[in-house]
Amino acid sequence: ETVKQVAGCDVVFGCMDGAEGRNLLNRLASFYCLPYIDVGVRLEADGMGGVSQVCGGVHYLQPGGSSLISRGVITTDDIEAEALRRTDPAEYERRLKVGYIRGIREDRPAVISVNMHFASMAINEFLARLHPYRDDPNGDYAWTSISLTQMHLYPKTDGVACERLSKYVGRGDMKPLLDMPILSE
Repeated sequence: ETVKQVAGCDVVFGCMDGAEGRNLLNRLASFYCLPYIDVGVRLEADGMGGVSQVCGGVHYLQPGGSSLISRGVITTDDIEAEALRRTDPAEYERRLKVGYIRGIREDRPAVISVNMHFASMAINEFLARLHPYRDDPNGDYAWTSISLTQMHLYPKTDGVACERLSKYVGRGDMKPLLDMPILSE
């Protein structure tokens, strides 16, 4: 029901920590031809009680363009590991111990000022798409990464279309929903 409600929106915003949820929103946006603005933040610990890196990014994803997977932001292994941890924690732990899967990072601190900085960037990205105000074309800003540690901004263009999602652009309602059996009724 939630997927169907979000599918009725004009634009999708995603501000999730996990790869599984981010992938779901990316798929939904492709299936229902919705622009998707994704926000991600990362703080890296220095191992001595401090922080060595504060960075994040805003992704403007269009149906038929690149995806979070094709951009290398999330991986299918991350998605599968999160799903397994959610649905079968014992099996997740067993596979983690024997080295079949990579562990999901849980040591990511959340800092409200950093989260709000990148959330405001996402809103500004949305506004730039509605009312272009930049000197450069919006196409130059499909993905904007920022290191607050070095105070550098790294804009990137869309890149190559995602092979995994391209075949689903505009498919809308289908069974199973989003071609994900777990979402079947």
